[in-house]
Amino acid sequence: MRYKRLKNIYKLFCLLIAFFFAATGVFALEVDKEDYAVICGRKIFLKIADTKEERMEGLMYIKHLPEYQGMIFLFPQAEPRNFWMKNVEIPLDMIFIRKRKIMSIQKNVPVFTKYIYKSVYSADCIIEVNAGFCDKYNIKAGDFIYLSDGVKYKWEQVKSAAASEND
Repeated sequence: MRYKRLKNIYKLFCLLIAFFFAATGVFALEVDKEDYAVICGRKIFLKIADTKEERMEGLMYIKHLPEYQGMIFLFPQAEPRNFWMKNVEIPLDMIFIRKRKIMSIQKNVPVFTKYIYKSVYSADCIIEVNAGFCDKYNIKAGDFIYLSDGVKYKWEQVKSAAASEND
């Protein structure tokens, strides 16, 4: 009888642990430590959105974003870009970039808005970080970013795939 009770408690404990890991995986951003950018001396670990589906989902449903994490959206060429905050639960700074130079920043974008945020200039990638990050670290238009080899490699894949589609 006692053994059966312990066995049931153990099963419940395992179930709770599994639920915890499943829940945190859904509500937290998972980044690869090889994928990062350096802006004004600050390293930001990035989740890469390099497919249409990943770019559409973006940071939807993420409940917490650590200070030195973000998402980078990679595009095959520079064009005016539009973003919205549908189902995004954390306020963000959006950094619009062309050829590794910050073209513009949309700061403190509020959550759950259907307003479309447009880039002032053409951009070939966008980095999203927590709201206030750019002010805190004095990041501004005109600054250059460094991309890790992992990000550059994936960006080249995006450009190659687009070029082969256009052939």
